[in-house]
Amino acid sequence: MNDFIILGILAFSLIMLHEFLEAIAKFTLPYRERILARTLPEKNIGPLLFYRSLLAIGMPLPRKYLHEIKLNWSKEPQKTRTYILSYCLWILTLWPAILLTLGFLTVNSILLLGIGFAIVIFANLTSLFPKTGLRSISFMKNLGKLIICLALVCLSFEFSLQWSSLLQTWGSENGFSYFLADGRFFNLLLIIGLGLICALILPYEGWYWIWPLIMYFNKQLSLNGAVAFFLSGMVGILWASAWGKKTLRSGAIIGACSAILGFFLFGALRNELNILTSGFENSQIQKLFSLCFGWSIILGMIFLSMMVWGHFRALPKSRL
Repeated sequence: MNDFIILGILAFSLIMLHEFLEAIAKFTLPYRERILARTLPEKNIGPLLFYRSLLAIGMPLPRKYLHEIKLNWSKEPQKTRTYILSYCLWILTLWPAILLTLGFLTVNSILLLGIGFAIVIFANLTSLFPKTGLRSISFMKNLGKLIICLALVCLSFEFSLQWSSLLQTWGSENGFSYFLADGRFFNLLLIIGLGLICALILPYEGWYWIWPLIMYFNKQLSLNGAVAFFLSGMVGILWASAWGKKTLRSGAIIGACSAILGFFLFGALRNELNILTSGFENSQIQKLFSLCFGWSIILGMIFLSMMVWGHFRALPKSRL
C-alpha cells in the first residue's frame, strides 16, 4: 500500500507540473505568434536577442521548444544566426524550476485553487453574453487553467511534506534512503545514469527538478544527489536536441561538458556555500538556497558556453 502512495505522489506531482507548463505555453501562444510574425534582420542582434528570449521564456517546455526550433529551421535554412541564437537561449525555458523551487514553501495552494476556479467560472458565465469578446473569454479561461495547475503543483508539494514520515519509512525499508542519501562519487554516477534513463523513457517535462526537490526535502536524496539528478536531465535534453541535426551536435557536446564542469564547480564551492547559509543552518531556507545554487551554477555554465559557441557557429565561414 505504501508503495502505491509514494508512486502516486511522484506521478501526481509530475503530471500536474507538465500540465502547468503546458498551460503557460498555451497562455503565451498568441504573444509568441506575434513575435514570430515580426521580420527582424539578423544584423540587429539586440532586438533579435530580446524577442528570441521572450519566445524561450514563453515556452517553458525545453524539448518541445527545441523541437520547434529544428522544425522552423528546416523551413528557413537561410536564417542560421536566428535559430542558432534561439537554440542557445533554450536555458531560459527552465525559469519555472528556479521560481517554483524558491516559492513552493510560501504558496497557499488552496487559495490559488479557489482563485483559478473563480476565474474559470466567471469566464464561462460571461460567455453567455453575446457582447463579450471571444478573445477575452479565451484569455480568462487559459489564465484560470494556469492558476489551477499551479495550485495542484503546490498541492503535490504539500502532500509530499505531509507524507514525509511515510517516504522516509518506505526508503529505509527498501534501502533506497541509504543509497540516495549517500553523496559519494560512485552513488552519484548511478543517480546520473538513472536520470539519463528517465530522460529517454519519460514523455513529461520537469521530472529532473520536481522529483529531486521532493526527495531532497524528505531526506531521501542528498544535496549532491539532487544536483546530479538535475544534471542528468540537462544532459538528456541536450542529447535529444542534437538528434537528427548535425549542426547542433558540437553545441550539445559543449553544453553537456559545461554542465558536468558546473557540477564539479558546485562541489568545490560547497564550503563557501555553507558559510553563506550559516545563519539558516539545518533549515528549509538553507535547503532551498543550496539546491537553487547548485542548479543555477549548472544552468549558468551551460548558458555561457553555448552563447560563446553560438557566436562563432553563426559567423560566416569567410570570417572564421
